[in-house]
Amino acid sequence: MKIFKSACMMLASLLIIFIISGCQKDSVSPKQQEETHSESVVSNQKKNENIANQQSKTEESKRKETPTSNKKSETTVKKPDDNSKKSNNSSLKSTDEKQQNTVSPKTNATSKANTTAKTDSKSNAKTESKSTANQHNNSNKKNTSTTTKSPEPVLSVTISVISNDLNKTILSPTKVSIHEGDTILTATRNILKQKGIPISVRGSGASAYVEGIGNLFEFDHGPLSGWIAEKNGIKLDRSAGIKTVKNGDTIRWIYTTDYTKDTK
Repeated sequence: MKIFKSACMMLASLLIIFIISGCQKDSVSPKQQEETHSESVVSNQKKNENIANQQSKTEESKRKETPTSNKKSETTVKKPDDNSKKSNNSSLKSTDEKQQNTVSPKTNATSKANTTAKTDSKSNAKTESKSTANQHNNSNKKNTSTTTKSPEPVLSVTISVISNDLNKTILSPTKVSIHEGDTILTATRNILKQKGIPISVRGSGASAYVEGIGNLFEFDHGPLSGWIAEKNGIKLDRSAGIKTVKNGDTIRWIYTTDYTKDTK
């Protein structure tokens, strides 16, 4: 038992010595602390480098993803250039127009003179055409007036149909239009037809003989009764079918009860 106790004591003292020596080793190792500190610093630097690398990668990815946005920005930048060009062109045009308006008063004046001359010439041409048309119209009117004023002379004779013995007037003295070469019989027939008075004629030409006028016939009032004709107060010596008339003649048809007596 004493040996066991002594052995235990020895072990316990060895343990104490070992613990004390370990503590001293721990307290005496500043180099180890510096090494651990440097290792921590290096690890932090590596972490920072990794973070920086990751940030650069993300930036590069963003740059790769946004080329279209850059293009859009470029197009948006180009548009104001086009507008500026248009504005410049419009300004140039306006300046050109101003220069034309300001520089060419002579051309405007000449163009105005030309237009006025053209309008004057047109108006003159119109007036000339109107005057010529009026002249033609006037000449036509004159021609028509002359043609209307100078018709063929109207020829006429005066015809009457009476009966002194019977105190009867079948046709009072009436003017009748005639043509050259008309006979007493043709003129008498024309006027009696117009008045609706019947006439009865036997034969034609030189053998023409008037039997009755207005329902008054020969032999109605005796064997010597009948119709005779006078031209300008002279008894006809030939048939009325061949005796011609001229302008202004006077023709009388007389019904008599005795043709051997003189008529009044």
